[in-house]
Amino acid sequence: MTAIKTAVSLPEDLFRQLDHIAGEQGVSRSSVVAEALRCWLRDEETREMMRRLDEAYSNPTPEEEAENRAWAARRRATRRRIIDKTGDTWLPEG
Repeated sequence: MTAIKTAVSLPEDLFRQLDHIAGEQGVSRSSVVAEALRCWLRDEETREMMRRLDEAYSNPTPEEEAENRAWAARRRATRRRIIDKTGDTWLPEG
């Protein structure tokens, strides 16, 4: 892979931490910065995916709404049967 040099300005305390970590791990500052950027980009991709999932699930279709209501009714019925059979009321509502 081709490396491209770039100049980046860092606050002094952050540069010192970078220098310390690179020295501790026996790698270059560039490799620490590159790995940190890879992690940040991966986290951004994950956040975007979660945002899209949240958006998709926050606007259910009428069919999904009906299915959700049916599942909730089945959960309540199952809970009632367990309580009737065992007397345990520790099961959560819903």
